[in-house]
Amino acid sequence: MLQDQNFLDVFKEMEDLQMLRWANSPLYDYDERQDAYTKLTAIREVMAHIVGMADDRKINAKRWKIL
Repeated sequence: MLQDQNFLDVFKEMEDLQMLRWANSPLYDYDERQDAYTKLTAIREVMAHIVGMADDRKINAKRWKIL
């Protein structure tokens, strides 16, 4: 899944959209900026979790090969 370019592109597109929302919002619009930042953080946390799960599976697969 992490090697699927379409999957990676979707996450990149979601990140870019939230960064543009934040960058294009007025400085005084704290709610809009906070919402964009919160969503951007959530997107990054989800991706980090998926990467961590994939890494755990790789480690576990190698562990069984060693035994």
